[in-house]
Parts: sequence; structure tokens; C-alpha cells
Amino acid sequence: DLESQGCLRVLRGHRGPVTCLRFAGRWAVSASLDGTCRMWHAWDGVCVRVFEAGSTQVKTLVWSGRLVITGGEGGLNLWDTDSIRARFIPHRLGVEDIDWNGELLCIASNG
Repeated sequence: DLESQGCLRVLRGHRGPVTCLRFAGRWAVSASLDGTCRMWHAWDGVCVRVFEAGSTQVKTLVWSGRLVITGGEGGLNLWDTDSIRARFIPHRLGVEDIDWNGELLCIASNG
């Protein structure tokens, strides 16, 4: 809370450091070095979806409605938030950061 400068909610569930967090309305999505991305109901702190990236650390994410795109060591995962199905796109240099405007995906890599 900016006015009181107090913490309103702690989102617990990741087993490693959280690398990225995005909000949209009452929802939040977090990425972690534990290889997961989690969708939260931000007002009560309940985790409603877990997206498993396997052994790949998740360093960054973008999110728009039904699509979550995560990036990390091995490449990109494109997740459908309703079905929790993913499509993996390998990237040999690893992905450090991503941004997406709904049409174009911009990738920052290690080389």
C-alpha cells in the first residue's frame, strides 16, 4: 500500500528466487529460478495456476490475457493460461528479457 507504505500481501509458493512479476487487474503472474511461473489471485494471495518449465530457470515473462510467455536458459515457453499447455521455442544463447506488443516479440539474449 503506497499510502501506508505497508505490505498488503505476500505471495508464497516459489521454491527459488522470484525474477519477474506482472499485474493485470486482480491477477498477478510471477516467474522464478525454480523453473515455474505462477498465476495468483492478487487480492487474497491464492495461487490458481502453476506453469512448469522443467529444469529451466524462468528469468522473465510477458503476459496478456490467455497468453503467458516466459524466457530463460533454454529459450521461450508460450503458455495458454486456460489449458496450461505450452509450446517451447529453443534459443541457444538463453533469454534474459522479453517484451511483446501483441504482434512483435523482442528477445534480449546472452550474445
